[in-house]
Amino acid sequence: MKKPVAVTIGIGKHYAYAQKSAEYVRKHLGLETRIITDEHLHHALDLPTLAEKVWTLKYKIWDIFPDLDFIMYHDCDWRPVRKFNIMDFLPDPNDLHFCRDRHNDHIEGLEKKYGLKPNTYFNAGWFVANRKHKPLLDHCFDNYGKYEYTWHDQCVSNQVMKGLVTLADKRLNVMDLYGDYHESEIYALHNGGKNYKVYNGEPDCDWNTTVPERIMLWDDSEAWATARQHFIEIYETCKAYRGGKALEVGTFTGMGSMSMRLAGMQVKTIDVTYEFLQRCKHLWSAWHIDFHKMSGEDELKSAEKYDVIFHDSYHGNSVIPELVLFFMAKLNKGGKLIVHDVDALDLDLLLTELNNLHLSKKKVKHTVTTDYRGRQLGTFWV
Repeated sequence: MKKPVAVTIGIGKHYAYAQKSAEYVRKHLGLETRIITDEHLHHALDLPTLAEKVWTLKYKIWDIFPDLDFIMYHDCDWRPVRKFNIMDFLPDPNDLHFCRDRHNDHIEGLEKKYGLKPNTYFNAGWFVANRKHKPLLDHCFDNYGKYEYTWHDQCVSNQVMKGLVTLADKRLNVMDLYGDYHESEIYALHNGGKNYKVYNGEPDCDWNTTVPERIMLWDDSEAWATARQHFIEIYETCKAYRGGKALEVGTFTGMGSMSMRLAGMQVKTIDVTYEFLQRCKHLWSAWHIDFHKMSGEDELKSAEKYDVIFHDSYHGNSVIPELVLFFMAKLNKGGKLIVHDVDALDLDLLLTELNNLHLSKKKVKHTVTTDYRGRQLGTFWV
């Protein structure tokens, strides 16, 4: 099928930004581009502010450009950051494609408010559609004032198109850096704060260095530091739980929590001392990680559960009761417990305790890998 034509909006001072955005689209996606400009503003709804008027112009794409059939709409603060074929992300080009919006309590509240299924509220700043979807966009435009909204056209579109949208890969419309995706995983960034600066000539991000490559730059030379290869393993394990919750017991260098955070998890890390915290914060940089000064025993008293727990505080057979409690009481269904230095304990005893106490009849599964120092990392799950 023929590739879509990219359409963006550039009204007033945003015209220069629209030109830049379109330039990135041509460079990385190889698409023809069109820009809706001031001369088309009369197509917009008559709303109180210019911004509100501009947002309704996306509903009039086929009125403004009647020669188009298949389109990819993008706000001017959206840009692709690497070359890719958009058709690879559209298994059925006849579908109406949007990407999910941010995942947070506010969005969950909007989903409940509008009667949407969980994890279906989409961001309206990027979508792919064809002419058969024009009646849906016309309905949004013609009935705009009949719908309650917080985020203007986006809320209206979500209500009108409920159940009619195919959710595309979220990496096509990432709105926040240092969130669910590492820079090397992102295909397109939708963030005016960053993109407008780049349009104006400021330095761009490093979109190419991968997480494993970044981890290999860390210093694991300290005697008690976990090896970099094991941090990569932790990262790879955590990728399956992107967006979920992770806990690190024993912060030390902060590299364990950072490995989980780079996989897109929300990370809490606990330690009994602040001694290493400043160094950790330097490593964590812009990536938010929630540090608490507390013991594993204190954490076990809380009701919070996690998808991944990395335990690396104290070692030997004396830690087995605590490991069992974390496995039994603190893991969500399908979660994994990762334990460093399992070579320092009786692995058979740990497995026996886990299997004896687990309520499921399923046997606890595990893997053990060994680093260049001979120290072992164990992963346990049901």
